[in-house]
Amino acid sequence: MIQDKVLDFLYERAAPLFTAARFFCFSGSVFWITDSFSLVWDFEFWASSSSDAGARFLDVFFSISVAEFLLLLISSFLAVPILVRWILLMLSRREVSRIAYKDCLRDIHDSVSDLNADQVKVAVRDAYPKAALAERKIKRVIDITEVYAFSLLFFFYEFLAGRSGGAFTFLLIPFPLVVYLLVQRLLFFYARHIYYCKCVAARFAKFRI
Repeated sequence: MIQDKVLDFLYERAAPLFTAARFFCFSGSVFWITDSFSLVWDFEFWASSSSDAGARFLDVFFSISVAEFLLLLISSFLAVPILVRWILLMLSRREVSRIAYKDCLRDIHDSVSDLNADQVKVAVRDAYPKAALAERKIKRVIDITEVYAFSLLFFFYEFLAGRSGGAFTFLLIPFPLVVYLLVQRLLFFYARHIYYCKCVAARFAKFRI
């Protein structure tokens, strides 16, 4: 369908830009919110007298603007579904790879059972688009997963920095980028492994003729 071709074209061309934008926007909003409410996480705040703590909490609460309160409320409602979706995506990668691999084995075995050598080459070549399609699907899962995963990691380290009085703040600068690159490479090799499994399955089917 032409709609699928247009979406694939837009995804391939603009996916890195959208991924970077989502990552920096979400991480920036989390950083801003946690920095604004670092007082709430301070141990001294809760260790003070109850009346003083209540007064300080009310001062912080009523100093929030309407826009800040709405952003905090929206972010709170988004936190749970984002975490659930991230877990489901991480679990679904293995299922996607398993289904793709079994489909490839079945399709190739059915295709080449009664073919000669030249026809086997054609059958093996026709199996590659399915491998590429599975790789693209996994890449989309990777793009969605990494944005939310790194945002949650960013939130965790900002929380740690607030609890430690800023001792770990220096980790906030290189940490998201380093983890982004490492996980991106690992998941890319994982997707490539599925592609190679399909190629190996095709070769096994060829030699079994």
